[in-house]
Amino acid sequence: MTNFVKVKIEITDEMIDDILAGCFEGGSNYWIDEVEIKRLGDNGNYYGLASTQITRYGLILIHSDGESNSLYKRKFLKGCQQYANRYGKFEFENFDADDYDQILQYALFNEIVYG
Repeated sequence: MTNFVKVKIEITDEMIDDILAGCFEGGSNYWIDEVEIKRLGDNGNYYGLASTQITRYGLILIHSDGESNSLYKRKFLKGCQQYANRYGKFEFENFDADDYDQILQYALFNEIVYG
């Protein structure tokens, strides 16, 4: 019989921004067709980068294969949890483009669809 426990991991907004930047700058751009900013920031202006939207209470749409999937902070954190559950760790300082991509796919699809 196998038993599992959840481990709490601190994931900062900066880590989220960095992971998304890694996705949009190479980790996931083999399957992403477009990233669209949907919500305005508190001051009525769009924040500068799509990779910083969800940590500033924004929402982005990720378009691929004719479908659109929304991404917001809580959904992204669930993807981080799924990734940690799969590998039994969350070593942000050792992540590469493949790790970034897997986290995003878990967040959007609850599974690895591409790759």
